[in-house]
Amino acid sequence: MARILLVNDEPDLMEVCQMALEIAGHTVETCVEGLVLVISALEGLGPEARRLGAAGFLPKPFRAEELINAVNKLLAERQSENAHV
Repeated sequence: MARILLVNDEPDLMEVCQMALEIAGHTVETCVEGLVLVISALEGLGPEARRLGAAGFLPKPFRAEELINAVNKLLAERQSENAHV
């Protein structure tokens, strides 16, 4: 699977997300700086997050399967972009 850097300012949520992704077969590193997937309850943040360099955006609340699907979609997009280079 993939190696994922997960950034979130809520330790409990970070732990749940990390566990869900690891169960799905991914290697997950967590930190408080950097962007891979932005998780927020703020409506309208998605386009801004992408404009600022985030690979993806996941609005709160979400289920573990939505997190995994979002990551899989981002990985597929990256693979497709790399295939065209």
